[in-house]
Amino acid sequence: MRRGLEPPLTVTSDGAPGVIKAIERQWPNAIRIRCGAHKTRNVLSRVPEAFQGDVKQLLYTIRDAVDDAAGLEASHRVQKRLTQELPHAAKSLAEDHEALLAHCKVPVRHRIIVRTTHRIERCFEEERRRTKILPRFWREKSA
Repeated sequence: MRRGLEPPLTVTSDGAPGVIKAIERQWPNAIRIRCGAHKTRNVLSRVPEAFQGDVKQLLYTIRDAVDDAAGLEASHRVQKRLTQELPHAAKSLAEDHEALLAHCKVPVRHRIIVRTTHRIERCFEEERRRTKILPRFWREKSA
């Protein structure tokens, strides 16, 4: 911003409280979007393995909502079902709820890019893979 760049319209982050505070302080007018991949992992970590596939599909109905109203309706429907069957998962889903639905406020063609930080993390993963030091000799015979 000191170099004259405009503040971002959206900022996608995980649920780390320090990051959320920094985003809200630095860019108060930006739409803060909760990373759907991180939220899905957080909710699924509180679900028995046998039910994870079903719950994941329910979470995808929120992710794939066509607009804000449909996202809110899907979220309430999933929340109600999880509250009855898996209260710890429901509590996790309820945290940072507004930011989870914020991706519905951007144009449809932008959603796949802004709804997760996974693309950024993939770049970091690739960098680590490329800079990892490889051993000189793979086997004793090659030495």
